[in-house]
Amino acid sequence: MRHLLHGTALILALLPAGTTAWAQASVGDAAPDWNVFGTASTRGELYGSTGNAAASPFPDTGLFGAVDLTANFDRRLSDVETIEGDIGLLLNQSDYRSDNKGMVLERFRLEWEKGDTRAPFRATAGDFFAFFSPRTVQRSVKGLQLEFQPTIGGSDAFHSVLLFAGLDSATYRGIDSDADVHAGLSWFLGQGDVSLAASSALNWDEGVGQDDVFNSTSSLAFETPVNLWNLGLTLEGEVAGFVGQNGQNADEQSDLGLFLNASGRSERLPLTWSLLYERYGEDFNPGGASIQSDRSTVEARTTWRFPEGIRASARLQRFDDNLESGNRTTSHVAGLGLSGAFWPAQNVVGSLDSFIRMAEDENQTTDQIAYSTRMDLTRPFGGGWTGRLGTSVNLINDSVNNELRETYNLTLGASRGFEVRGIRFFASPSVFTTRTSGGTIDSWNVGPRLNLSASKGEHSANLSYSLAANLDAVNNDLISQNASASWRWSRGSHAFNVSADHIGRHPIGTEDTNSFRLGVFYTYSFNRPARGAIVARPGGSSPAETGDGSPVTQLDPVSFGPDLTMAEALARTEALGMGAGISFGTARVFETVFLRDFDERQRFVLVANGAQLDRSAVIIDFNDTGRPDRIERTFDRVRTALTRRYGPPVASFAEGSFSNTLAADLAAGEFVRIDEWQTPEGRLRFGIPRRLDNQVRMEIHHARRFPPTDDPQWSLEAVQ
Repeated sequence: MRHLLHGTALILALLPAGTTAWAQASVGDAAPDWNVFGTASTRGELYGSTGNAAASPFPDTGLFGAVDLTANFDRRLSDVETIEGDIGLLLNQSDYRSDNKGMVLERFRLEWEKGDTRAPFRATAGDFFAFFSPRTVQRSVKGLQLEFQPTIGGSDAFHSVLLFAGLDSATYRGIDSDADVHAGLSWFLGQGDVSLAASSALNWDEGVGQDDVFNSTSSLAFETPVNLWNLGLTLEGEVAGFVGQNGQNADEQSDLGLFLNASGRSERLPLTWSLLYERYGEDFNPGGASIQSDRSTVEARTTWRFPEGIRASARLQRFDDNLESGNRTTSHVAGLGLSGAFWPAQNVVGSLDSFIRMAEDENQTTDQIAYSTRMDLTRPFGGGWTGRLGTSVNLINDSVNNELRETYNLTLGASRGFEVRGIRFFASPSVFTTRTSGGTIDSWNVGPRLNLSASKGEHSANLSYSLAANLDAVNNDLISQNASASWRWSRGSHAFNVSADHIGRHPIGTEDTNSFRLGVFYTYSFNRPARGAIVARPGGSSPAETGDGSPVTQLDPVSFGPDLTMAEALARTEALGMGAGISFGTARVFETVFLRDFDERQRFVLVANGAQLDRSAVIIDFNDTGRPDRIERTFDRVRTALTRRYGPPVASFAEGSFSNTLAADLAAGEFVRIDEWQTPEGRLRFGIPRRLDNQVRMEIHHARRFPPTDDPQWSLEAVQ
């Protein structure tokens, strides 16, 4: 233990000097005509456990360290020609940071864009996000991509041809013949509001107990507006054909995938609606796609916005699983949702989602009716306090097994911001209880939680503690506690962070487990503009506009840039009919919808830095954090929606897999999911950040800058 403490002290002493020297040596005075910016960060972490080590979320103990360098560079050769890129280097001796040790090149991208040729083009080498559609390819790969935009026959139609080839690999080390290979060709044609796309994606994959398999998926997609009864109707669809092996069967298979969607917005009424049909055969299993094969979906949705700011939605759904493989399971879902200002006179805002699901299969082995209701309410009280109520009820009536499974959850919380001797505090205590019964389960879970944050000038700190008593009538009772704390100091280009975690499991009648982690992080940010470049200064900006010059009419975090003042940002939310929102410290939270066709709870957040807007964000909760397959599918659906809206991300980072230990993997730094898009005023980041309260959720942030990707704590901690 003494050697570990000495090692930690040595890392603390060398962190700033070593990291800063590496960054300055990497940038230096080389390439004076280039803009170069990025971060260099060093981390030292000590992991340990006592008691039953098999129950610890930290399987590896001891002292670990890593150094990350992320650099972005660009050069503008003319108004229509630029070269840009980024690089991510890792010097690693941590089992939690990466499986690879030593010097690792994790990311590299070089992009050349030139617009004054007969066919303007964009060429990319290194890391990029290959995306045609969810039915063909949607993967982060390392390889080559070329997009060019020819003018054909003198028409005013827009043409774009894209071809790529790449390997599905986390780093550039250890790439071998077993790495999945993706390649494809796509042609896009746009004429006004009408678009047509033809694409073909190829995949070579390592088979299961056999030689590598090959498959190809070709598709034809369209999108067009339809002027019908002032409904603002848009039709989109895609038909895709799959040919090849699917990794489970050496024989060549062929199958079809079909997607159709109609959506509209009334010009006279505050009404939106959509109709969806999807069908994927049993053998439709493209290697690079993100769909669920052997399934069909029929869905109808509608939303009505009331003048008081309430949004009401309804949905009808039908899912057919095992569509062709035998014993088809059919599920019917009917749901209602409300969000916004429930009681404007009392400033009560919240969200409500309720649905009924009936499922049965052909062999009569499944016959269930499920009822689910989830409600979250927030209301400000006197003295600066804000109260929160969260409740959910889930009932599953299983006729085959003749049992009723019941889950009831209740959370009561409050929050308050206050100031003592110039230190701004934000406290958020709460209590929760969960009752679960049915089948072989009979348990009662109850306990308190506390979140506390403090900030003054260059310093900020966060503390989170939770205690849960699980009283189980079938298994041993369990008392668990989680405590996390962090302190951050930042000045100019330097940031220093210390964090600690303790996880305790105390099962009655068996051995306890106590696990801990102590982490120290130092980050040096550098920004060296090109010689003669003018660095833009923050300031006000004019309202974001759509293509026709009218103010934006749909919520978009990118239109809430860090150049806005908080007053300007709040004026925009008011114009969008979102109401006044609820304050949580420096954050203003709005119950609203950013992505349509999602049942998950969504909240829009504005974070202030004095009178200036620091960042805008969207928080999306998972409906079911106990099913890693559902978490992964929901995450992929959100990423697909963002890619359709903003294009492929310029950077993607992935570590670990979606598993039953996802919360523990996030806490240990073994799980990372981050996608980033470049915007005129900064970056848009989407991912699953680590939180001190161990809550697993998705967040979308738009800000001028972010912590390095190896620092997982970028969540809005004050908003629970």
